[in-house]
Amino acid sequence: MSKAKDQTLQFDGITLAVASQTPVGVICASYSGQLSRLYHWDTSSDTITPGQFLKGRSEIYDISPDGKYFAYYAESFHKPAKSYIAIAMPPYFTALAFFPTFHLGCRSAKFEGNDCLNLFTMEPGWWGERCSKENIVQPGCPFKINCVSMTMRSLGTDHVDLLNDRRVWIEDKTLMAQKNGFDKTTEIKTFFREPFVPIEPPDWAKEW
Repeated sequence: MSKAKDQTLQFDGITLAVASQTPVGVICASYSGQLSRLYHWDTSSDTITPGQFLKGRSEIYDISPDGKYFAYYAESFHKPAKSYIAIAMPPYFTALAFFPTFHLGCRSAKFEGNDCLNLFTMEPGWWGERCSKENIVQPGCPFKINCVSMTMRSLGTDHVDLLNDRRVWIEDKTLMAQKNGFDKTTEIKTFFREPFVPIEPPDWAKEW
């Protein structure tokens, strides 16, 4: 993707997830369905470190309580378009596990502790049978992966930073925070579109 094309991309939105057992968050900014970028968030100091790009639209689903892994959804920009859910290590898109969604047959994902990830779908039996041959999970996955009914999914958009006793959210393009019991809000970072740069993940992000 050229720098000139990057300048025409419009802001789509930001998704994030915050670990409950360690001061780690992962943030994804997406633009025009064509480009996304990940960021690692140290919630103890509110230091945000840019990570890998992806040519397509992406959104964060969840992060493990220990902050080691996160689940995300992505749609490739290239034709034929493909959509999938993947598991990776922040702030890299490099997939350690890959699950095709078959036109949103699989709709979301959520960690249940550090030893289980639930993939939510409208028809667990049909989706699990169809995609079982196309799933790619690197050997050594440290947690169990289940395919469960969509009705079990817990809905909601609030994000709680338990370790810092605060609520965090996105307002327009800005990451905001508010300590529990206080009225004052803090602006942590405003995100701007950035030109695509290929970033090779380190070795530790290529395996469990």
